[in-house]
Amino acid sequence: MYGEYRKGQSDPDQVVFERLQGAAFTEHTYRHDTIGYEADIAAMPNGTEDARVFFDRWYRPEHAHLLVVGDVDAESAHAAVARAFGGWKAGTRAPARAPSVEPRKTTERRVVVPWTGSAAPRLSMAWKIPAHDATNPDTAGLEIAAEMLRAETGDLQRLLVRDGRRPCTCRIARGAAPAHPFGFGLQRSPCFTTPRFAPHW
Repeated sequence: MYGEYRKGQSDPDQVVFERLQGAAFTEHTYRHDTIGYEADIAAMPNGTEDARVFFDRWYRPEHAHLLVVGDVDAESAHAAVARAFGGWKAGTRAPARAPSVEPRKTTERRVVVPWTGSAAPRLSMAWKIPAHDATNPDTAGLEIAAEMLRAETGDLQRLLVRDGRRPCTCRIARGAAPAHPFGFGLQRSPCFTTPRFAPHW
């Protein structure tokens, strides 16, 4: 895990994203990525019981889906699944509490990320958006807006990339169907080669 963490910390885009999330969220678990903080990794030898509790709570059949694809015989497939997973019992521990409700953000937050290595400067900005709701027209509007803004032939790419004073990349991102309010982000970074379109953040 330390190797994966250090690999991520050598990527300026990853570090900027982590700091952005940490500034945007103060209570919700969206404030950190899945690998966690270095202190969490360092404390893992003393966190064996916590890991067991997490495994026992979530690695259970009620949280799993099994897909059988191809030209198979249904009865044989059911029998094979029963042999492989029939003894897997449902969990007995109470579900974890729901993620904390993020307080409403009322002021702008800025973070400067120092970097000692060789890297072009970056500017990342994000705005809070509601959780994904398939019944809300605003959800579709945000999806369309993200596609239009990051389109290679769109106005934003023209203004920031093709017609800018210095070649740069411009990335637009929207959380993929987030279950809780997430971020709509833009990142701009100078480049010193031919400008290229970078659609994903």
